Amino acid sequence: MYFKDELFAQLNYSEEFFDDYMKHSHDMLALSVLEQGKISISYATNDIEILSTNSIAIFNPNEVHLSKKSDDLVENYYTLYLDVNWCIQLQKKLKLSQNDFILFNRHIINDKNESNKLLQICKNINNDEEKDYHNIIKEFCKNIFKKYTIKNEVLTKEKELANKVKIYIHENINSKISLHDISKDLSYDSRHIIRVFKKQFNLSPMAYIQNIKINNSKDLLLKDDSLCDVANKSGFYDQSHFSKNFKKVFAISPGKYKD
Repeated sequence: MYFKDELFAQLNYSEEFFDDYMKHSHDMLALSVLEQGKISISYATNDIEILSTNSIAIFNPNEVHLSKKSDDLVENYYTLYLDVNWCIQLQKKLKLSQNDFILFNRHIINDKNESNKLLQICKNINNDEEKDYHNIIKEFCKNIFKKYTIKNEVLTKEKELANKVKIYIHENINSKISLHDISKDLSYDSRHIIRVFKKQFNLSPMAYIQNIKINNSKDLLLKDDSLCDVANKSGFYDQSHFSKNFKKVFAISPGKYKD
């Protein structure tokens, strides 16, 4: 984990790949590299990509995915999570964005040079070497943002509706949201909403809500709240259920994350 004034980046390192993820997304931009082996990644578009050495896996913010080991040799798996607002400010300076995060135009970057750069950054952070990681990460991101982000995206009516549902969920996440509420407020049949949302994000609206709550629980864990309190505040009926789902998203127990 790395801080500069406020949290802008987190590093997750696994010597051995955690092979029990559930379908999920992150509220941050995630960049993954590994030293050895292959990982199969299924995205919301139903595309299956392979992350191997000398490449980088891109997980756009809130992009649903599922990662699985492709062979038994996966070692030293690093994921660098970057705060979305920090990314937006950097994209604005590069004149790529006005107010929103500009998505990447691919899921895998097959560039040995960029992969080795990111791997070295992750190793140095993991080894707690004294360096100005803020500027190092910023320069790295500048390069891949300019090379690999989408310039313009044309939204279909279905994508537009799915995005409206996503916005509604995020705006009301602290309330108890039901599918009936979403259907009533957006004036669309609930079955149509489920079909369109799942087609776009590969999760049902209710599963997406649970995923957001798991992501939001990270901030609570960094405070002094007990695991039981965090589970309750995150909308889980008990600590065990919360811990099980947290690990399936972040490959680490909430207790270890808190420590």
